[in-house]
Amino acid sequence: MQHDITGINGSYADLHGGVEKHHDGSFTMYATINDIDLFHQRYFDYTFEEARPLFKEALQEETNRYFLGV
Repeated sequence: MQHDITGINGSYADLHGGVEKHHDGSFTMYATINDIDLFHQRYFDYTFEEARPLFKEALQEETNRYFLGV
């Protein structure tokens, strides 16, 4: 199966399609690391187009911290 993000230690992450919008104008983006751990970040004062690359970068950094099959 193809994953959205591959970590340096064999871990992986998949982005979720949904985005949670909040009343204050912010929104939260979600992903799952290794099919188990939920990863999310909330963004204020960003458009979705601006936040998506930032989210993918943060998700890559977090996924790199996980070890798979050790």
